[in-house]
Parts: sequence; C-alpha cells; structure tokens
Amino acid sequence: MSLTCGCQAVAYMAAQFFTLKAWKTVARGMTGFRGAPVRDVAALEDGLLRVSALIEDIPQIAELDCNPFVVHEQGAVILDARMRVEAADPRPLIGVRR
Repeated sequence: MSLTCGCQAVAYMAAQFFTLKAWKTVARGMTGFRGAPVRDVAALEDGLLRVSALIEDIPQIAELDCNPFVVHEQGAVILDARMRVEAADPRPLIGVRR
C-alpha cells in the first residue's frame, strides 16, 4: 500500500481515513482477503496520525511524499519520504501580550 499526498490533505485524510469509500478496497488488502495475512490497521492509523502531527508542528513543510507506506502483519513503515520546505510566517505565541 502506498500513500502520496500534499500537506493540506494529510490531516483530513487521517481524520477521515476509515470513513472513505475507498476503505472497502483498502480493507480487502488489510483484512486477509483471499488468504493474504491480516495487516496491522492500528499501525496504519498511527502512522497517518504521526505524519499529520509532523505537518501541523512544522509549518515550513510545503509538500510531503511518503511512498511507499508499507503495512505489515505487525507494524508499518514508510520506506521513502521526500519533502519540500519553504519559509513560513512564525505562528503567534498563545497568551503573549503585544
């Protein structure tokens, strides 16, 4: 399984992943379809949430390509990642008076 997306879409994908229509297709490969081993769905979810948190925490990330995102029977791993960074305005500090 591979995952490729722009930064703006990652948070949405992480939140909506298990409600997408594509889930039926993904579920076949994850749940032992045609004798294949059952894959670690929790590890996939955790990986998507971690990528989402990374992008939220580092606003300089303009694009992130994680391909392939391999889900095993136990665990998951992103084998290759490429990112494009650009200058970003600093976030305002919460609670700081000006």
